[in-house]
Amino acid sequence: MNRKKQLRVLLADPDELFRLRLRKAFCNSVVNAIVVGTVGTTVEATEFAKRHPVDMVVMETHFLGSDFKGIEAIRTLAGIRPELQVAMVSQDASAALKAYQAGAAYYIVKTPLAHAISQVLEVVSSNTGALKNS
Repeated sequence: MNRKKQLRVLLADPDELFRLRLRKAFCNSVVNAIVVGTVGTTVEATEFAKRHPVDMVVMETHFLGSDFKGIEAIRTLAGIRPELQVAMVSQDASAALKAYQAGAAYYIVKTPLAHAISQVLEVVSSNTGALKNS
């Protein structure tokens, strides 16, 4: 049987709840991917990439209070693993050009609507009965 290699994904976002939701989304819907780690800072992301095999990093562009921002981390990650693909995630669509110029392969806009949809899907999928038709 010829099995495809699983894509090893690192999730990097300062919002722990978003990381949990994103991990759950990957686990439930991305067949050929495995989340190998979740981190809350760019420093943790670069350290993780140095120590563990990672194929892709899904990372927020803005890390408040961090030593360096997500855009700068793209360049650092490329120096560690040139083959690494980075998907930037942000509520700030204007940062997309900077992310691509820094070497990001993908850019995903994080919107409040997307958070609301993921919350609804989470409730529905857990069958808690919290949502009922009136």
